[in-house]
Formats: sequence, C-alpha cells, structure tokens
Amino acid sequence: MNVALSIYRAVWGAGLALRIPSLVLRGRPGELRERLGFVPRPPPGGGPLWIHAASVGETAAAEAVLRELGRCAPRAVALSTMTRTGRARAARLAPDFGPFPFPLDAPRCVRTFLERLRPSALILLETEIWPNLLLELSARSIPWAVASGRLTARSMRRTRFVRGVYRRVLEGVAAVGARTEEDAERFRTLGAPSDAVRVTGDLKEDVDVAPRVAPPRDGPRWIAACTRPGEEEIAIGATRRVARTLPRGELILAPRHPDRFREVAETAARSGWPHRRWEQRDDARSDNGWSILVVDEMGVLGEAYRRSHCALVGGSLRPFGGHSPLEAAAAGRPILLGPHTENCSALATRLEESGGALRVRNEEDLADAVERILRDTEEAERRGRAAHAVVAAGGGAAKRTLDWLSDRGVLR
Repeated sequence: MNVALSIYRAVWGAGLALRIPSLVLRGRPGELRERLGFVPRPPPGGGPLWIHAASVGETAAAEAVLRELGRCAPRAVALSTMTRTGRARAARLAPDFGPFPFPLDAPRCVRTFLERLRPSALILLETEIWPNLLLELSARSIPWAVASGRLTARSMRRTRFVRGVYRRVLEGVAAVGARTEEDAERFRTLGAPSDAVRVTGDLKEDVDVAPRVAPPRDGPRWIAACTRPGEEEIAIGATRRVARTLPRGELILAPRHPDRFREVAETAARSGWPHRRWEQRDDARSDNGWSILVVDEMGVLGEAYRRSHCALVGGSLRPFGGHSPLEAAAAGRPILLGPHTENCSALATRLEESGGALRVRNEEDLADAVERILRDTEEAERRGRAAHAVVAAGGGAAKRTLDWLSDRGVLR
C-alpha cells in the first residue's frame, strides 16, 4: 500500500479513537451522527445519484446539474455538502434525499455511509478528492466522476507531497468534466486516465439569466460583495475618496461568510457613517452624506447587486483567489475586480475583454473606478450590458457534462 495513504488512514483512525470529531462537532449531535455515516436510508429500490457540493459556491453548479437532469434524465438525487451555509442553500434545491453532511473520510464511516445510502454513482463538483471514500467506491464498482473540475496552480503545488495518493485514487475515476484545458491537463498530470478527461465547461456559468433591469434611480449606490477580511476597510476608504466629490450615496457591504456579519457591522459602525441592516434596506435614508447597508442575510446577493450601480467582487483585492463575478454579471452591473482572480480566471478574462469588468489594484484605483461609473451613466450602462451579455452567452455546460458522464457510464 502507498506509504502516504497508510499514514492518511492511520491519522483518521487515531482521530476517531480520540473522539476528535465529537469534540469538533460538540453541540451538533445530528450532524455528528450523519458525518459518522448514519444518514437516512432511501426507500427500497435503485440507489439515488449522489451529488456532492462542498459549499455555497458549488451549490450553483449542483443547481445546473439538477436542472439538466430534470430535462433529460429524471432520477432520484441525494445531495451532500460540507458547510452549514452550503446545506442551507442546498435545501432550496429540493433534492430527493438530503442535503446531509459529507461523511468523515475514515474507512468505518465511509462503509457505514455507503451501506445506508447505496448510491448508484457519485458526482463530485469542482475538486473534492477524499481517498478513503473514492477508493471504497472503486472497490464496490460504484462509478464516480468529477464535474466542473478545477485545479489551480496553487492546488497543484499543495499536492506535490501526496502525488502518489492522488494517482492511486484518480486511476479509478470514471470521468472528469474539466472547466478548461488547463484544468484537464492538471487532472491528467495527477493520474486521471487521459481518455476519461474532457473539457465540458464551468457549471456555475450555466445559469438561466433573467433580462437585465436598469439600476434604481435613488443612487448613487455601489456594492462591495463577497468581501473577505480587510476588504471592507478598503471599500470604506475608497468611498471616503468618492465622497469628496459625490457628497451623498450608499455603500453596500456583503461579506462572503455569515460568521463575519457582526464583525462587518462593527466595521461599518466605526466608519462614523449611518449604517443599517439588510432588513432595513427600504427605510428612508438621510439626504446628507453617505451611509452603509450591511447585508447580513443569506440568499439575497442577487437583489443586493440589482440595487447597486456597480459592484466590486471580493476575495480579489487581497490574495484569496477571487470569488465568482457571475452573479454580478447576471444582474447586469459593471464589475470591479482586484488583482487576485485565480479562482475565476476564465470568466474574469472574458468580462474584461468584453468591457464588462475593470481591474483595480488598490484603494485609490477602486475609488477612481467607482466615482467614474457613478458619474457616467452611459459608461455604466454600456459596461453593465456587456457583463450581462457574457453570462447570457455562457450556457451549455450542464448538457455537455451530463452527455460526457453518460458516455462514460456514470449515468446508467
């Protein structure tokens, strides 16, 4: 057996023996039981197709898959996630089973899970390589696949010490539907059979795009969305610069993670400007000065974008890799991106080339871009339409993915 794999399994065994999962998930007994493998059993008959969407972002890809399955190959679907926020969003997709937490990747937990769920196949969205689970699936002749597969250069560097484990696991993959040719080549490098890998596109971009709606007239208003630590302060600093020439307006702050809602509200309070919570968004604002609206609810980002005149998509001003500008583009708003967009490079490039997105390097750049767009309604309209057109033309990934998985025997 591969030495690294033996060590990996030993670590999981020690963790279970020391009851580490119980300590980590203290106070959440239901989730602990499910992560140990004790998920609800489906009714007798053929097992469900199991789809795993790790977090909130991957549920957008899951939605595209479920939508296409409903059109061409209806079947029972079980959905799992890794995070509580992902589980909340996944519940709205109404799978036949779940959503439930992904099992701990320990042999005993994996076996219990598979014996209860009895899936017909597994589709992993993006990149979730769990050796014990995937090797057990291969041993049971249960096909598994990667869809919307993504491997960044950073991910490849992180795998350099465990390449043998990846090779052992990926030699059993039935199909990889990669986002780009670069992603496809990286999967081949890690050990996926060349004939099992094909570029099928980014499922997150396969969305039903509503017609573009012009921004409201009660501006100026802009949004810093999906922000990570340190980026709210940059957005507030940029707004102070804008306020020198535009004396009235509103900044919307929408942090990426809900556990930062309170922290961001406190940051807004320290700005010295009036601030409100999302539930107060329609309350009358003062005609004097700037204010801040903090988005402290999940599932409302699309509406927050539509209330704005332009949008910074966060995770990009600091080295977090960038979050997807898809939803901002679908809302038809001019997009501002920082220098760090490795996680969404293909879409970011298309948006830049179309004129729908602008790059900013720092607070000063951000202020200049926001002020220009808020002042120039013609430019804002042109860039917003360009961004919307890029997303409206980006469909088809779900059909290509399911066709490929069918060809490879994953969907039987």
